[in-house]
Amino acid sequence: MEQLVKKEIKYNYYTVKKINIDTNKDAGFDIREWILFYDEKINSNEVIEENEFMCKIEKNLGFYKYRFYVGQIYRLKPEQKIKKIKEKKDTDVIELQDDEYIGEDMMFLYDLKSKILMVQQNRFSLSVNRLELLFNVDRSNYVISIDEIPDKKVTDKINNRPITKLKCRVNNISDIDVDKKGPLLNTIHQLKGDSVNSYYLELSSRRGKEECLNKELVDRYIEDLASISKNITSARVATYENGKKEVLELFNANEHDFIEYSIGVRGSIIFEEAKDKMIETFENRYK
Repeated sequence: MEQLVKKEIKYNYYTVKKINIDTNKDAGFDIREWILFYDEKINSNEVIEENEFMCKIEKNLGFYKYRFYVGQIYRLKPEQKIKKIKEKKDTDVIELQDDEYIGEDMMFLYDLKSKILMVQQNRFSLSVNRLELLFNVDRSNYVISIDEIPDKKVTDKINNRPITKLKCRVNNISDIDVDKKGPLLNTIHQLKGDSVNSYYLELSSRRGKEECLNKELVDRYIEDLASISKNITSARVATYENGKKEVLELFNANEHDFIEYSIGVRGSIIFEEAKDKMIETFENRYK
């Protein structure tokens, strides 16, 4: 009998909005429209090619309790050869056919009632940014936006405590559309014309003193960072309270849950088990 190990899997929560380009108002994202758009490709097991990535949406998934859609999407890697290594044996090379791929899956739950998305992703699976691109099927009138739900406890600490340091790293500067003014965005606007790809910033108060950064200045930087959060690889602030320092993540501190599974050392999560636990966990958080 295969030995089972307990493993905790992280699930992050996001809001999904369908923004009307003309009015800038949320029209409400209905995932059923998205399913209908890809229905033929889903049912025929077709590979979807979108913005330099390939994926496959699993069929035979659907709605539960008349409100939860649980989906599974595989990011496909067009590897030509796989090396199979067995102990005390020569390495075997497995060649894939042109229509064969290596797949890494992402599981997600979407609630029609609250418009909240619950996502579990692996290191090499589809990213939330890529899922957002996939959701954007009607690009003439609407833009689908997937945004993190901040952890209120962390947000309260950042808003109410003195901040002594702010550090951030911005990547893919050329992809950023600077449409408003701010201390960070002004700098990025200047760097875009100089072929700069990434930018690191650190603001800190004077050493050896319990002095904090100007609150108004920090808020302006955080506002700028929030507007380009998809290009932020790291963003942290150092706070203190009662003489104790604490470093907080600005954007990775979103609402999340961990679900425990018992799986084989080389096994994977069974979809039916994951689906049931995801629905139960979601309902416990958003009653």
